[in-house]
Amino acid sequence: MSRHGENIHKRKDGRWEARYIPKGKMAYKSVYGKSYQEAKEKLRAALQEEPKPAARKKLVSDACREWLRHIQIEVKRSTYANYLFQVERHIIPYFNTMSLKKLNDSVIEGFIQEKTLHGRLDKKGGLSPKTVHDLSVILSQIISYAKENGDIALECDIVTKTPKTKKIDIL
Repeated sequence: MSRHGENIHKRKDGRWEARYIPKGKMAYKSVYGKSYQEAKEKLRAALQEEPKPAARKKLVSDACREWLRHIQIEVKRSTYANYLFQVERHIIPYFNTMSLKKLNDSVIEGFIQEKTLHGRLDKKGGLSPKTVHDLSVILSQIISYAKENGDIALECDIVTKTPKTKKIDIL
């Protein structure tokens, strides 16, 4: 006899069958036992040991997009548009599929040097010192945000040496 709601019943061959639907699936799975209690215990064990989705390693690009979503409501629209442009055109393409765990001082230093020497989108030289500085500040904010969320535990100085910017006296 089946009990209401438990989806356990006695088969013609004398065994007890407990059916359940695994999470994320559209078909039933069954476990069998010699007694009702054994089938019920196997069902409980099968429901508890369902495979959990494998934790995907967090990429720099994922952290960038999360940070952009986070700051969207905190900054002016024009500032957000500038951040979005810098992240999508310079930061994400450089780090492409790099894991956050592989991010260290030397990688950040390489990013800054690359943008200083060959950073222009038209491939005609490097970016200005101010733009490279802005990129490093954005990158440091992204890394700080990832640290706060527990995505990474970096022991590096987030921003190493950035190019000096010239002060312009405005009269």
